Amino acid sequence: MSCNLNTLLKQDIDLTSNLIKIHYNSIRLLSTDTSHILKLFQNGQKLYFYSPDTAFVKEIEEFLTNMLQIHVDRLKLYQNISDLDKHLEKLLKPHLVSKNFESLECTIMKLPPWETLLSFICSSNNNIKRISSMCDKLCEIGGQKLDDIEIPTYGENNEFIDYQRVPIYAFPSCKDLLTKCSENILKEAKFGYRAKYIMQTLQLFDDMRKSNGFEDLSDSQFICLNISPLVKEMTYKQAKEWLVQFSGCGPKVADCVLLYSDVTLINEKEIKQEKIEEVTVETIDVVRNWNGIIPIDAHITRIAIRDFPHIIKKNQKNLELMRESLMKKFGNFGGWIQVLLFTKEIDKSIKN
Repeated sequence: MSCNLNTLLKQDIDLTSNLIKIHYNSIRLLSTDTSHILKLFQNGQKLYFYSPDTAFVKEIEEFLTNMLQIHVDRLKLYQNISDLDKHLEKLLKPHLVSKNFESLECTIMKLPPWETLLSFICSSNNNIKRISSMCDKLCEIGGQKLDDIEIPTYGENNEFIDYQRVPIYAFPSCKDLLTKCSENILKEAKFGYRAKYIMQTLQLFDDMRKSNGFEDLSDSQFICLNISPLVKEMTYKQAKEWLVQFSGCGPKVADCVLLYSDVTLINEKEIKQEKIEEVTVETIDVVRNWNGIIPIDAHITRIAIRDFPHIIKKNQKNLELMRESLMKKFGNFGGWIQVLLFTKEIDKSIKN
């Protein structure tokens, strides 16, 4: 995904090129608390989007820009990362010389915290295909149906096959899921032991919001109030401790939720400092997000032991100390480095 966003407002989109994959999904704009169907496709270095809700074009563009971190200068970002370690310098040198970062194909996607929390609870001991299927099932069970649309289908060799008509749902709120969902329903939908985790999380989340008098806030806004670095006196430790209260949200899942959540939309009076008008590599990492967090899984553990023994030293068997060593070394770029290394490792395993 390149760092270039273009709006496409006309009703008819040229689909003559089968090389262009079109993705449909629904998004929820936190600023308006409304769901919208979105059509995305990329052609070369340009990313286009289309939504029939032309009244919200500006808000949707801002949502996508933040979600894909398009406003982060990749050249400056990778120059900063390259300076941190010899192994990273070697990894990034060809890209920095050519100033071409498309093949890296990685970014820290910033998604609504409520969706992020439930998605990562579903991710426990799971693969991407099943995680996506579970998230789709949550939308189908509890979400509002937005429309039926035709989507293109592709074969194993990326060739266009035909169009298929499918329903698109909004991601459900906590209230919707509590009303329409149950542990048995989720187990029938093949959520396994995660069914219990999700139902316990829904109940605790609802109880906490009611007891604190924040029923007027959306689910994501309530989470932001408890984890955002923009909130007065908020620390990484406090944010993580708040998240691990929920069933199925252990230390690694909590780190993922913090790293991948859009935590910037909170009540203005809760913000600990003035809004920064110009977002640079440094300010977006330090001030607005938890981009220094490094979730530790089997892949990152293997990478750390193999490529960064000089950083983790004797902490190979202690994942918490390993994480602390890496985060201390990489600072506010830790999350970006984690995504970069993880993506490279997965690509390597696929090719082999």
